[in-house]
Amino acid sequence: MDCKDLRIVHALCSDRRGGLEQAFVNLTHCLLALDANVSIWLPDKASYADGLSISTQRVRFEPRGYYDALSILKARSWLKAHRPDLIITHNSRATTVMRYARLGLGIPQLAFSHSYKHKRMKGATQTVMLTEHMKTHFGAKGYDPSRLVVMPNMLMSIPDRHFQTAPVQKTDICLGFVGRFDPEKGIADLIQAMHQLQQKSPVSLTLKLAGAGALESDLNAQTQRLGLEKQVVFSGWVSDLDEWMRDVDLLVVPSLNETFGIAILEGFCHGKPVVSTQVPGPQSLIEAGVNGWLAEPGNPDDLARVLDLAIRQQDQWPQIASCAYDKAKAHHYQQMLPRIAKIVRGVIDR
Repeated sequence: MDCKDLRIVHALCSDRRGGLEQAFVNLTHCLLALDANVSIWLPDKASYADGLSISTQRVRFEPRGYYDALSILKARSWLKAHRPDLIITHNSRATTVMRYARLGLGIPQLAFSHSYKHKRMKGATQTVMLTEHMKTHFGAKGYDPSRLVVMPNMLMSIPDRHFQTAPVQKTDICLGFVGRFDPEKGIADLIQAMHQLQQKSPVSLTLKLAGAGALESDLNAQTQRLGLEKQVVFSGWVSDLDEWMRDVDLLVVPSLNETFGIAILEGFCHGKPVVSTQVPGPQSLIEAGVNGWLAEPGNPDDLARVLDLAIRQQDQWPQIASCAYDKAKAHHYQQMLPRIAKIVRGVIDR
């Protein structure tokens, strides 16, 4: 089953860079791999657009709010002129604007939700959730379960890995974090946990933070206050994640709230053991003690405890990394293509 010659509008309002935006880029590549004719709707300053094909039609899409009348009218005019077979939107603003723009035109809409915010996601023909936990949440908020479908995020490439069988015993451990520097990511908890851990750990610790965001100056100040300037490295956004990951021994995802956790899959496919917090997204990927470890969210003490446990279990790292790698392979985009095609065809037929 493919999507050959289907005309699809693919829209996102965000101009930031992060997991949501990477999911948009990945889905665009999948739709093109299924031979769909895709028009991408993005803000002019969308920094992630460099990951998209330059041959794909691009339409400026920058609504200032959920009910931006000018953006709705412009979108409606384009839709009437081009009559696409399907509109795909991500998160609430794009979903709401396109919901009004398509009124009366008979064009189905497939909406991807990347958060638990449900109020403005209604009105789509069908809504895609990242996890079963999200589907249950939306169902409890009054959504028709028959209009909800689950499809997790995916990876576009997975490096070939061969895992050593000999136990690991390192005395210099590098922790790693990759993502936006937002409060919900729990990076301050990670820095605090590292400070606590180095007081008693028998190993030497460093921490690499890949990413950027509003909290960067606060995090820099925290590292200075705790005397960690030499142990914490701010790497900025990295273009070569494989190269950056080479020095990382444990990837840490300390989120206070995480609907999925694409960084976890990135760690899995790069052969890195992952310590995360016990929130719904990571819980859908990590089985504690089997392919990673889980700590209480918002609790630096427990995060330090679990990190210490993971470091003391170095002899289990090869087996844990191997199990995690197998999990990542199930999320490769080629495994997802039939599922995507079925969802797309299903919403059009509906």
